Amino acid sequence: MLTLSINTVLFVSLLSLLVTISHEKIFAQDENPELQKLLDEANSLLNQSKFQEAITYYDNVLSIDPKNVVALQGKGLALHNLGMYEEAITYFDKALAIDPNDINALNNKGWALNDALRFEEALTNFDKVLAMYPDDVGALTGKAVTLHDLGRVQDAVTYYDKLLNINPNDAFSLTGKGVALDDLGRNEEAISYYDKALEIDPNDIYALYNKGLALDNLGQYEEAITYYDKVLKIDPNDVEALNNKIAALGKLTPDFTPASYSSNAYDHLQGYLYMSSSLNETTTMATTSDAATCENIQKLVDTALKLKPDDIKILTNAGINLAQKCGNYEESITYYDRALAVNASYVPALYNKGVSLDKIGNHEEEAQAVFDKAKELDPNYKTDFIVGSPRLAVPLPSPI
Repeated sequence: MLTLSINTVLFVSLLSLLVTISHEKIFAQDENPELQKLLDEANSLLNQSKFQEAITYYDNVLSIDPKNVVALQGKGLALHNLGMYEEAITYFDKALAIDPNDINALNNKGWALNDALRFEEALTNFDKVLAMYPDDVGALTGKAVTLHDLGRVQDAVTYYDKLLNINPNDAFSLTGKGVALDDLGRNEEAISYYDKALEIDPNDIYALYNKGLALDNLGQYEEAITYYDKVLKIDPNDVEALNNKIAALGKLTPDFTPASYSSNAYDHLQGYLYMSSSLNETTTMATTSDAATCENIQKLVDTALKLKPDDIKILTNAGINLAQKCGNYEESITYYDRALAVNASYVPALYNKGVSLDKIGNHEEEAQAVFDKAKELDPNYKTDFIVGSPRLAVPLPSPI
């Protein structure tokens, strides 16, 4: 995982993938008509994302035929999609006990291992498939994502290139390579890959969202906002896009200078604490703030928190905006406290709470205690707004 600096902290990591790749032959026909009827219903429920109901039908099949590979893998897929990764692995293992070279079971086990954070074991499964079928798209995709998760980003790029040699119009691989290039600091090159994905589908929400992040990282906040808006037009309830837009709006304030945040945040505390000008500074900032922008940000914050009231990124960004953009330090502290109620060790909320306490004045000891705790938790913290992670999606198994 690589951290990109923008303005409280920009965390970059691949999202845990919610679905697994499988081959159509998983859903092969069974010779027993009654059993096949149960399998058809189970597979239909799986493809409708009705995972718990699908498991009931797969269990019915397995009570009749405990070695039915279709049911074993189908139940594994359903368990995986419910977040029960270890349980899913046991069912893929049962399928592999019947056929150790089953590429479907190997790939699906690989994805489950990846989501269980057992990355090296996941690579082993994908490599077994690639040893038999070097161009297997499922294994190549799994290996690319797992290498990225391991921090072997350049190796991940190599595998995305292999996928794009097979299919130059594969939107997942185009976006995946873009995310990897972003992690390597090659933001402009990353954008070119998001653009290729958007040429294929202008409404590709993953390419739109990730392009916004890349523009954000380049300091092109206004353009980044246009891409977050495109995401929100498709899905008005996209909390990450809302949060990122809130952060980008905050970074457009005339008082915000990213260069001033390039060094350790605690270096800026020298000569800052115990300043008698704190109260005057509060008054000045409040009168020079853009009231319309503050109102716009507050509306976005309210919308996002209705969807996800305990999101510490949104709560912290709301506090930073209230303080930096609107000069409302006391209200900003209420948002930091809400974030800290969720995670008492969340450094961005701690640090910025200290800043607001000092700005209010007459809270020097409390401010210093908060700063000390933040520094103890993360001595190298850099002040930045907090932006969400890049996003990738793996398609569900093909409809039956």
